Amino acid sequence: MPATRILVVEDQNIIALDLQSRLTGLGYEVPVILARGEEAVLHCQADLPDLILMDIRLKGQVDGIQAAERIRTFADLPIIYLTAHSDDQTLARAQQTEPHGYLLKPFEDRELRLTIEIALYKHRMERQLRDNERWLGAVLRGIGEGVIASDVQGIVRLVNPVAADLIGRSAADVVGRPIADVFTVVDAQTRAPLPNPLLQAIGEQKSVTLPERALLLSGDGREIPIDDSAALIHDSRSRIAGAVLVFRDITERLRTEQQLRHLAYHDELTGLPNRALFQILTQRAVTEAQRSGGRVGVIFLDLDRFKMVNDSLGHSVGDRLLSAVAARLSAVLPPGAMLARFGGDEFTLLLEALPGPEGASGLSERILAALAAPFELIDQEFYVGASIGISLFPEDGSDAATLIRNADAALYRVKDRGRNGYAFYQAEMNAGALSRLALEAQLRHALERGEFALHYQPRVDLMSGHIRGVEALIRWNQPEVGLIAPLQFLGLAEETGLILPIGAWVLETACRQARTWRETGLPDLRVAVNLSNRQFRHPDLIDTIASILAETGLPAPALELEMTETIVMHDRLDAIAKIKALKQMGVRLAIDDFGTGYSSLEYIKLFQVDALKIDRAFVRNAHVNKEDAAIIQAVVTLAHSLNLDVTAEGIETPEQQLCMTTCLCDEGQGYLFGRPMTPEAFTQAMAQLAAPASAPLA
Repeated sequence: MPATRILVVEDQNIIALDLQSRLTGLGYEVPVILARGEEAVLHCQADLPDLILMDIRLKGQVDGIQAAERIRTFADLPIIYLTAHSDDQTLARAQQTEPHGYLLKPFEDRELRLTIEIALYKHRMERQLRDNERWLGAVLRGIGEGVIASDVQGIVRLVNPVAADLIGRSAADVVGRPIADVFTVVDAQTRAPLPNPLLQAIGEQKSVTLPERALLLSGDGREIPIDDSAALIHDSRSRIAGAVLVFRDITERLRTEQQLRHLAYHDELTGLPNRALFQILTQRAVTEAQRSGGRVGVIFLDLDRFKMVNDSLGHSVGDRLLSAVAARLSAVLPPGAMLARFGGDEFTLLLEALPGPEGASGLSERILAALAAPFELIDQEFYVGASIGISLFPEDGSDAATLIRNADAALYRVKDRGRNGYAFYQAEMNAGALSRLALEAQLRHALERGEFALHYQPRVDLMSGHIRGVEALIRWNQPEVGLIAPLQFLGLAEETGLILPIGAWVLETACRQARTWRETGLPDLRVAVNLSNRQFRHPDLIDTIASILAETGLPAPALELEMTETIVMHDRLDAIAKIKALKQMGVRLAIDDFGTGYSSLEYIKLFQVDALKIDRAFVRNAHVNKEDAAIIQAVVTLAHSLNLDVTAEGIETPEQQLCMTTCLCDEGQGYLFGRPMTPEAFTQAMAQLAAPASAPLA
């Protein structure tokens, strides 16, 4: 390590030479001795020493103190004053230059060495402290969260730019003031003041966090939802010296959560309450009516001839018609009534505090009259009627599910009579359930008769265009009736428990087919299979899947199980245990129809799934609707932050594909890439594939 280079500035030559000799003997290097302050300034501009020993009283126009002042303007050097004069006035002048020590003449070698080493150490510590402060300042300026620190008396000592902006005051106005004067939070609902977290942390001597729904009252009039945490600051003796508060503006997070909650309980197309919210509000109305002795009416409405419009002119025209119908229905609602889109072309109405049946019949007549006028869309007139069923509490049911079911039964009586009318529920209408029993009987024999088949729809990597997997979709070809849509029998299979053997058959068939594709040299494809509510809840689920994978020889990661949000929400502890077992097995897990159920990212994170499938309802218009695209982008961003893949369902056009690619969805599925195919058709299409993978397979 090189010797410390010391500049001696002393106008008495004998003293200077003696000092040089003594310093050299102590191991320091003294390259030059100067006698005037002007010379010292010029020398330091050309060659900086490590330390200066400066006599205060120097000959010439610039004394030692003035020389030190000038040197400090361009160099950060430790300076020790040499003086035989210690009067208060001289020392006061010298102190203003912040010297690193004083030596009163005469002094001994030991005193000289000690003063020099202390000055060098002090200078190093000051420089390190300044470096640390610069680093801290850069960090505090660069982070996106507000940071405030106070001493133990609650006086603000530090505030970063983000915190100053959120507080609505300048940093200069905040530092030095009591934290209680510049940081005020209240409960967003009650407006009651909340404890100041810094003062609370100091008072309770522990870290604290704000309760949910905390609102920061900014000095510029804004009210900002925040979350925060306050931690104690301790000194070198472990004593509490203050506290630091880190807080952030959560406006965007709350907005996203609100959007997701809205999606969970509202229809995306019409903005009306959806089936889930209607059932909740109907049960609430029934409970209140039971308490008060009131009446409740449920109206179930199904549009006549809507399917013809939808099938002939496409979903976009059908969606516009549904929106127009919702607007007309809303226009005739009486006070206190609630309209919901139950699904497809079905709407439901809830009538609370109903005085009598005539209120429900009068509203039904107004609805039929409102729908009788033509709808003008795409320069054409469309006529749709409605079949309406009515059920009443307490006559027709004591809970929401029964009232809705009985109103639906009354609706089908209207359809049997020729449509475009209304009917009140009557007990004999349950005879219509006989047809369902016949369907159930046929369903029970369908599996043993081999009437089921699986079709496979490709799933494409949106970035590369490669086919990454397929979804297995069940088909029922009933000999007497013909092809029966899954929506017509899967619900019945779920209710009756037949979904368990059917679901096991689907799993085994899909896994066996995927294994066959691997053996025939096709690319390794991941096969996705839907799990129903009853399947997931069955205690033998894990053993069944493990057994199927073992029998078929399909690697577990090649199987993806798709579940809806409502399935995993049913029994939280059971769901966590089963998902953990499936994950340990290596099976991939995906949330299907994301956005149509609870849409809770908290539960998705808790259950540790691998992927989300965005429902086609959000994909359909995202390329022309900025709000839909923004919602999808928000979901993708949040999903990717949790390391989840995202699949967009229902992609039918190149414009929709481009939009989903722009939103950074990982996979796409829909008619644009291929319709569901038999295993033979899919194998042939894969073998003969010559066009880009984004082109339809069939």
